[in-house]
Amino acid sequence: NKLWWIVLLICLSGGLLIVAACALCLVRRRMQHL
Repeated sequence: NKLWWIVLLICLSGGLLIVAACALCLVRRRMQHL
């Protein structure tokens, strides 16, 4: 079960990083338009 939890945490952290990167891209695009 420990291994499953570690994999789950890695997937969640990776997903958060992807979401953060997308958010930064959107903010940059908005700043460029302004």
